[in-house]
Amino acid sequence: MTEVLGELRSLKRNELEVIMMVAVEGLTYAEASMALGVPVGTVRSRLARARARLAARRPLVVAAAEGTGEPAPTVRVDRARGVR
Repeated sequence: MTEVLGELRSLKRNELEVIMMVAVEGLTYAEASMALGVPVGTVRSRLARARARLAARRPLVVAAAEGTGEPAPTVRVDRARGVR
């Protein structure tokens, strides 16, 4: 868990906010957009950048940030909630 937190702290603030809202708290893109006062497209791009940064550093951290706790062989996409 400490390793995951360390990797999350390496993100930019706006990327961390989106990861926490969408992946941890379970907000939809629209809910995160309203909470942050930014367009939904901005939420999507910040989330994509955050996950890419984490994946480049440690694939297991991305899985944990997506709420699975372990790497998954496939990725499911739910357009309302993003990559799960």
